[in-house]
Amino acid sequence: MEIIRTPASRFENLPGYTFTENYLEIPFEGQQLRMHYVDEGNKDAKETVVLLHGEPSWSYLYRKIIPPLVKAGHRVIAPDLIGFGKSDKPTNIKDYTYDRQEAWLRTALFDILGLKDVTLYAQDWGGLLSLRIVAFEPDHFARVMIANTGLPVGGKDSNFTPGDHPRLLMATIGTKTWQAAARWIPNFPVGKMAQLLARESKLTPEVIAAYDAPFPDDKYKAGVRAIPQLIPTDPNSPDTMRNREAWRRLAEFDKPFRTAFSDKDDATRILPVDKHFQEHVKGAKGQRHVRIPNAGHFLQEDQGDLVAKELNAFIKENPR
Repeated sequence: MEIIRTPASRFENLPGYTFTENYLEIPFEGQQLRMHYVDEGNKDAKETVVLLHGEPSWSYLYRKIIPPLVKAGHRVIAPDLIGFGKSDKPTNIKDYTYDRQEAWLRTALFDILGLKDVTLYAQDWGGLLSLRIVAFEPDHFARVMIANTGLPVGGKDSNFTPGDHPRLLMATIGTKTWQAAARWIPNFPVGKMAQLLARESKLTPEVIAAYDAPFPDDKYKAGVRAIPQLIPTDPNSPDTMRNREAWRRLAEFDKPFRTAFSDKDDATRILPVDKHFQEHVKGAKGQRHVRIPNAGHFLQEDQGDLVAKELNAFIKENPR
């Protein structure tokens, strides 16, 4: 596996991102993958919040959310997935698999950092990865809040999207279009994509450049091209089977589980994904589920202060 690292100079003077760098190394097939993570607040705080980004972003997405959480007295950890941000980047698209990303994340958070009783906030692929861990290893978590994410199962399934064939077909077509675009679009314009996904905010050129910072040229973009290809679209694939089993196990997750999807997210509003979580997960019953207004897929950009407020309220309303 060929691994490259983005030069440190690319991350100098990024607007709003002044957090201390932290690194850990994940053993993998005789190599070491270096993962970057933000670790702010008191390490002895009663509550630890883990913020997980998705495609095609990195921990920069959480720059508005981390300070209010720290101010509330929490420890906050925001890793960069392998292939993203300041973390190592394998250069071959085939190096990225759903199982590997899940395993790398689990190893980093729970085997190396040894986190316990975390409050999880996961968006996009942060949810596709971590919800598997929640399902199979629930003891790591005290609470879970998700936004604009899901657990795809590759087609119609009673544990995911009951009925409504036309909308399911629309979602499938949209997924395959996105997969093709991510794979073949020249030079994959990450910063411009961030602007499209933060549809209610006008990003400054400096912020757009910050989203581009981890990816000096196309060689660094294998991860952002690969991740969309990993969305399960085959009902019989191993990834689909694992997600179906995760859905079955999530039904028994009885710790606080809250949805906070945005109102203008093109990726999840075709199907009522949040409603299904609310009805399916035991810990979602009786929760004050919220809809973040005037926000696109990157609700952390559009409504960062409100997301932080809702996350702090979630913790306060559900004491351990």
